[in-house]
Amino acid sequence: MECKKRLLRPKTIQLIATYVGFILYVTCFATPAWIVYSDGIVKRTSGLFQICPEDGQNGCSALVAKDTILRTVQTLGCLGLVAYFCFCVSASLAHFCSDKWKMLKGIKFLAFISALSA
Repeated sequence: MECKKRLLRPKTIQLIATYVGFILYVTCFATPAWIVYSDGIVKRTSGLFQICPEDGQNGCSALVAKDTILRTVQTLGCLGLVAYFCFCVSASLAHFCSDKWKMLKGIKFLAFISALSA
């Protein structure tokens, strides 16, 4: 019984780290402060999807992607977020389901593939 408790702790820690990583990913994904730049008069911050001036006004506007590199980064960021969410779901199923469940190997494989794609 003691041996099973020791094996359960690292799995629980891994699952918690997965959730914390997902929360941090979503936070960074939605933050409009990836790039901070100034033209001498107005300081601006820019994220993946919006740009905001830091002059005391709330004038955030949508970032129109004219550049193909920015569109590619936006698309890959969205796909990475979806893949990370799938990894969190499949890792949770693999953690909370017993070893006798027939679908467990498939879920572990799905977790591996979605972790690689994220």
